[in-house]
Amino acid sequence: MGVITEISFQKNKKRVNVFVDGEFVSGINFDFVIKNKLKVGQEIDENKLKMIVDESEMASAFDMAASFLSSSAKTKKEVFDKLEKKGFSHSVAERVLQKLEDYGYVDDKNYANLFVRSYPTKSKRELKNKLLLKGVTADIVEEVLFCVSDDTEEEKARVFAEKYMKSKEPNEKNLKNLFAGIVRRGFSFSVASKIVNEFKQGE
Repeated sequence: MGVITEISFQKNKKRVNVFVDGEFVSGINFDFVIKNKLKVGQEIDENKLKMIVDESEMASAFDMAASFLSSSAKTKKEVFDKLEKKGFSHSVAERVLQKLEDYGYVDDKNYANLFVRSYPTKSKRELKNKLLLKGVTADIVEEVLFCVSDDTEEEKARVFAEKYMKSKEPNEKNLKNLFAGIVRRGFSFSVASKIVNEFKQGE
């Protein structure tokens, strides 16, 4: 047991610092001070105070994650990294993510589907690399990209090519640069060759 010797507001006035026996214990949301009727001079069990601090951290982390998600969809990794960057523990971040998943606020498969639809001119290879960097698992990426047919892939490259060649002459230099641009975007050599030949033939 210990005695609460000080409860002082932090700068934002929504959180307070709690001191027990003259030593700083933790910062917690002021709402949890009211909820648990904490006050200076009160004896408190160490385990009970730890539980209150944990609940407060969970609430703060969840609010921050919800705010982070309000502007656009995010992957689990993006949310997790955001929480850790803000100083929340690994354990708190994991529990918040589980809660967000249970509520349907975070769904990597849904995110991957939306991402693919949002970039209609990107190749499957480029989409795969970007999704993996965002923390989407390889299994989900493969499942989502399986629906992108070879014809769709070719059409994506053609859209890029038409945009690139707009107002350009189909001369050797421009066609060479077009080929390189298509390949850089993750499309296959065969797709790049086919489209470049179309421009050569004026199709």
